Amino acid sequence: MDKASQYIAKAETFYLYFRRDANVESQRLYREAIKLDPQRAQPFAELAYSQMTAWLYNWDKDMKDLNEAMTNAQQAVTLDSNDYYNHWIVADVHLYRREFDDASRIYNDVRAKAATQAIDEEIRAVHVDWADMLLLTGDPGAAITEVETAIAQSAVPERWFYWVLGWAYYVSGDFQKSLDAMSHLGNPRNAMRKNVIANFVALNQLPTAEYHAHTFLEEERLQGITYASPGQPVWPALEQIENRLPFKDTTQLDLWKDRLKQAFGNLVEP
Repeated sequence: MDKASQYIAKAETFYLYFRRDANVESQRLYREAIKLDPQRAQPFAELAYSQMTAWLYNWDKDMKDLNEAMTNAQQAVTLDSNDYYNHWIVADVHLYRREFDDASRIYNDVRAKAATQAIDEEIRAVHVDWADMLLLTGDPGAAITEVETAIAQSAVPERWFYWVLGWAYYVSGDFQKSLDAMSHLGNPRNAMRKNVIANFVALNQLPTAEYHAHTFLEEERLQGITYASPGQPVWPALEQIENRLPFKDTTQLDLWKDRLKQAFGNLVEP
């Protein structure tokens, strides 16, 4: 294995930790791979996805938008326009920039390309990611069908499939089924725990939601992430982060934030 490939493989390992410090390291390693092989598309695509994740979960407070992520994703397409994976990352970045028409158009192309290029396991991942777009743009029923089909067809479903399924059930208003889906994640850390919190609020189980809100903040502090100065309320900063969720229907976004506010509204940084 050449050195650029080693950097890419190691970077993916760190990315999958789904933590701020590990995300920083994954980005560093992808950049090292790019230095060694600047004509290779994969590290540009993977770097773009790592950057998008860091932006979405506020792991890089200096990152104000997704412009650099889009530049890297488009560079991957420039270097290899045939590979479905590079287009997939561009579609994801469009979605989180709320460029819904572009995201939908490119996802359709990605699914067509993946059908001839990808292994079955990866095709299922493409469809689950597409389901994420469906639930965010107003069709949670179709999203549920896509994810449940992928899970049924998988010998070992990828863990994040259940997160998307939980999201889809949440948006559809079936909060207990959403919690049931999230239970497959074991300990739903970081942003995943927010889904649990919103569901418990929706089910009028506020004490349980507040317990998970406390746990969320404790887990964030272990990563060096805080949302306010000591003694100050955490919700204002959290709300700004939640505004990054690309719900096409802003009413759905407002409802999501209102539920989280009920759990986090009285909490302060110690």
